[in-house]
Amino acid sequence: MKKLFLIVALLIHGIAMFAQDHVVARGESLQSIADKYNVSVDKIIEANPGVDKLFYVGLVLTVPENESAMTRQSETVESVTVQMQDNGSEQLTPDAVNQTNDVPGFEPSMMMEYGFLSKAEGVSGSNYTYAISVGANYYLMHKDKGVFAGARIGYNSANYNNTVKVDRGEYQNTTSTAHFIAIPINMGYALTNDNSRLGISPYAGIGFNFCVGGKIKSKGRIHGENINGEEKFKKKVGVDARVGLQLRLWGFNIGGSYVFPLNDSQKSYFGKDAYPAINIGFGF
Repeated sequence: MKKLFLIVALLIHGIAMFAQDHVVARGESLQSIADKYNVSVDKIIEANPGVDKLFYVGLVLTVPENESAMTRQSETVESVTVQMQDNGSEQLTPDAVNQTNDVPGFEPSMMMEYGFLSKAEGVSGSNYTYAISVGANYYLMHKDKGVFAGARIGYNSANYNNTVKVDRGEYQNTTSTAHFIAIPINMGYALTNDNSRLGISPYAGIGFNFCVGGKIKSKGRIHGENINGEEKFKKKVGVDARVGLQLRLWGFNIGGSYVFPLNDSQKSYFGKDAYPAINIGFGF
């Protein structure tokens, strides 16, 4: 009786697999999806009217069943053997493993970020940082969901344009720009819905900012004398840490984070205080 119940359950599971949805991923076409499920493009269009005219990433397609899939499912059921143990438990042979489960894998990632750097009291001006980086995240349990770890590489900068009023008619303006090769490393958890189109991902990580150039320019008027000067940065490596949260919306992400300096070089480039940042991208 138990063996019969197991076979019936597998058959029901197999039938449910045939009436399945497919979420269109980047780089896929109607032909590639048809080849994947061993059906014709015409059958997919018949099951999804208008898809040949409106086809985009994130679209949910109904994939019709095919006879070859039914045959493979029957062969899988026939290969299942039930071994009765002394304690009455049942074990399935490796042939009964469900091959359709999600598997670990890489997912490309990209992030564009804008940070709000702090400024001293009595100083007017704008202090900010912006960055863009590309890389990949590796999902340890299921593709596009669960625990992930990743790394990216890209460009980062720190920008200051500050003015200090010394006295009436006297002031000093300082502009500073630093350029970096940025390597952020992160780890987090992606909690998503069934088709992975909506979700939330808390994460934390560290970042390395390799300075490749920068300079400080000063000008103004103090004690009746004009000031003009320029000084280049020493090329050092800044290290930061961050905690953040990403919202996944149909394949894209929007989020924010707090960035904390970890060494003196980071503080000299980006300030001594932690700063907030906002970002958009994909892959989290």
